[in-house]
Amino acid sequence: MKKNFIYGLLIILMSIGCVSCQEDVVVPTSVIEVRTNLAIPIMLDQPPITNLTLTLTNKNTGNVIKYEDFHIKQRLRIEEGIYRVSIEGDIKYQTIEMGKTDEYQDAKLRGYVESVSVYGEMEKITVDLYLATETQGFVFEEIYFAGSKTPQGSQYNSDKFFEIYNNSDKVMYAGGLSIGETMFLTTMKHDYSPDIMDEYVAVNAIYTVPGSGNDYPIQPGESLLIADVAKNHNEVNPNSFDLSNADFEWFDDDKYGQDVDVPSVPNLIKTYSSSETIWSLHNRGFKSYVLFRMDKPAEKFLADNKYDCSYEFVYSGGSINMPSSGYKVKNTLVLDAVGCSTPSNFEWTVMSPSLDMSYTHSGDANDERYGKSVRRKISYTKPDGRIVLLDTNNSAEDFIATANPTPGTIE
Repeated sequence: MKKNFIYGLLIILMSIGCVSCQEDVVVPTSVIEVRTNLAIPIMLDQPPITNLTLTLTNKNTGNVIKYEDFHIKQRLRIEEGIYRVSIEGDIKYQTIEMGKTDEYQDAKLRGYVESVSVYGEMEKITVDLYLATETQGFVFEEIYFAGSKTPQGSQYNSDKFFEIYNNSDKVMYAGGLSIGETMFLTTMKHDYSPDIMDEYVAVNAIYTVPGSGNDYPIQPGESLLIADVAKNHNEVNPNSFDLSNADFEWFDDDKYGQDVDVPSVPNLIKTYSSSETIWSLHNRGFKSYVLFRMDKPAEKFLADNKYDCSYEFVYSGGSINMPSSGYKVKNTLVLDAVGCSTPSNFEWTVMSPSLDMSYTHSGDANDERYGKSVRRKISYTKPDGRIVLLDTNNSAEDFIATANPTPGTIE
């Protein structure tokens, strides 16, 4: 009995000692100084900025810290690690038009900095803030890039599609709209030179709706369905769906004859593709997409916007200069942008934050992605029944990730 009592007492004392050891562990911290920079062309010295919220996401631990009463410049002490730093708030700014009364506009501000290392000495971080206004025009409503699987478990790639929505209250014309796929991967960050991201998006594919700004009217609250192959895919794969009602398809008349052309559905114009065969959307979502209009005829646009760059590929034995080439699209021409990636592999956004601050995804590069899309959320419904989709230039907020595809239906 006495021995048992002593043995039990020793266990309790050891447990208390272990707890004390855990409590004595000191988590290293660092001081950061976060300041904001208004990266928008507003002709006013100090526009009122309110309701700023700073969010710090520790990418090592997943911990999220929010400071809801953030100021333009502030010093904070936080746990060491790799952080995603984002800020959002409200702004009231003045617009001045010749011969008209000054007007004030209310808008949202957003900005972020990705993968900031916070270790040791104080880290100074500047976050550029951009206007995040709801788009009143064409937007990507849904992108289906993952493809599906057959009942036998084979990958099926021919059922990919884009759906483009008229988010305005006016008739919009789809003629001349171009879809661009980004040249860089969101899962592989390099220091490309020259760095053009503040002014341009680098793309490696451009496909364009035929016609001009007076062709293919899209009514308010209606959409344009663009398929890879515009047919009823259920006939060959019961895990897919019917795209025979698509408005357009993209077709690559390559020398190997790999693509399928549905004669009854008009084709997009293949303005440019880096692929020597067929263009198939990256099935894990490592590429991002922009919707834009070229500001000059296609031949002239390509001649004026060639983009040659390079980066250093570093390996254990040294480094190699890796050249790359594509085309560039002015940020000011972009109507809508959607960043795509995967949670486990994401490294950077490949567009300016003024176009998109983050990314959406269809699964995590695993089998979860098959048969799933990224679909834009509904912001609100007008009294007349017209649906207005959410567009805050932040795909992480604007889209339903790993969604069930609904081609031709807005829900």
